Amino acid sequence: MIQVEHISKKFGDFPVLKDISFCADEGAIYGLIGYNGVGKTTLMKIISGIYRPDAGTVRINGEPVYENASVKKQCFFMTEEATYFSQASLMQMRRFYRGYYENWSDHTFQGLIRLFGVDPNMKISRFSILFINPLSIQQSHCYRLCLQQQLYGNYTVPAFFHDTFPL
Repeated sequence: MIQVEHISKKFGDFPVLKDISFCADEGAIYGLIGYNGVGKTTLMKIISGIYRPDAGTVRINGEPVYENASVKKQCFFMTEEATYFSQASLMQMRRFYRGYYENWSDHTFQGLIRLFGVDPNMKISRFSILFINPLSIQQSHCYRLCLQQQLYGNYTVPAFFHDTFPL
C-alpha cells in the first residue's frame, strides 16, 4: 500500500504540489491526469523517493520512502527521460546496469535478446525508433516496462511510468 500524506513541493517560489493526500491500495491501478506542469511527474518522483517533499510523508507498506534504500529497492519508476547511453551497445549497458541492480538477471537479459531478435553488440543509437525513443509510439512503454522490470528485478510496489500521450 502507498500512503501519501499532506505532500507539498515548491521549486523556488513556484508551488507545484500543495497538501496532496491519498492511499493507493495493493493490486489497484491508478492514473494521474492533468495538464502539463501541474505536478504529476513531481508527485511520482516523490512517491518513488527521487525527490524529497517540502512537507508531508510518503510511506510504502508503512515505511517512509525518502532515504530508505530497502523501500526504494521495491519501487520501479520510469520517466520519459533516456536511461541509457545512446553510443553504448546493449552489452555495454548490461555491464553498467548490472552494477546498480542487485537482482539483475543475465538469464533474462539473454532471453529477451533472443525474443526481440536484436544484436546485443549494436549501438543503441542504431536501433529502430521503437527501442530508442519511448515517446515514439505508446507501445514502446510496454516493451521498456517489461524489459526493465524483468532485468532489474522483482518489484513488490506498483510500477510507475510517465506517459505524455494525449487522451
